[in-house]
Amino acid sequence: MCSIRVCTFNVLAPCYDTGKTTKARGGLDRRTTTPSYMPRIVGLCEALLSLDADVLCLQEFWENPGFVGAFTSRLASYTLLYTKRSWSEDGVAIFVSNRLHIEESFSLIFNDVGDRVAHFAKLQLQNGEKVLVVNTHLTFPHNEYDKTILRVAQINMILDRIDEETHKDTSLLGVILAGDFNSHPGCCVYPLLHNKGWLSAYSACHGMEARVTHRNHRSAEVSADFIWLGYVKSNRIRPSDAYLFPRTSPDTTFPSDFKLSDHRPVVCTFDVS
Repeated sequence: MCSIRVCTFNVLAPCYDTGKTTKARGGLDRRTTTPSYMPRIVGLCEALLSLDADVLCLQEFWENPGFVGAFTSRLASYTLLYTKRSWSEDGVAIFVSNRLHIEESFSLIFNDVGDRVAHFAKLQLQNGEKVLVVNTHLTFPHNEYDKTILRVAQINMILDRIDEETHKDTSLLGVILAGDFNSHPGCCVYPLLHNKGWLSAYSACHGMEARVTHRNHRSAEVSADFIWLGYVKSNRIRPSDAYLFPRTSPDTTFPSDFKLSDHRPVVCTFDVS
């Protein structure tokens, strides 16, 4: 018996945190060369280390030397895997603990289906079993097209590639799909995954989804961050624990004292037999 603990967290790239909360939260002030975001990055890394996760799936990971260096130096016991968006300053990152072996790592670029990406990592656990971990960040629903067409096309591209990989490697024990889906449980992407047999780890542990994981730029408090389990082989991998960080804060509202990001980390442990 072993386990794998996975965290998904949109860390709010400083290049996007340029509004009225910039100074208070530690965003990017392009009028100065001073990295005002650095204290927030230090706090982010300290929080991530406290989770003792095997895999950290981060969204809005900024491709900036100072930003990347701050993470890699503090998360020295992890290996960074990264895919940048084609026309933006950020991408998605997977930090893999040195407790696991990275067998394969590759990117999926959506190209004409929005400026979005996904990163895939095939990992060998401590008991020798293998899982595929996928990290993504889907388009924000600015309009009905984004909501009902574009995001559905994006998730279907990911599912097609997952299907390809699981047929290619039948030894995979399961697939863990994590990220900022910009989609609440009542929206298109969530029921699509559910109807295809995917299991939301948080819902499986609590009987319902976390009610608020994100306070967006419109000040709406929504559930947008999920960790899914699919393609399970012989029921030998299952979620055993799930929570939002900080664990002591309820999931009914976004904590007013949580300043590290406009998202909360979702953390799930999967037991493997």
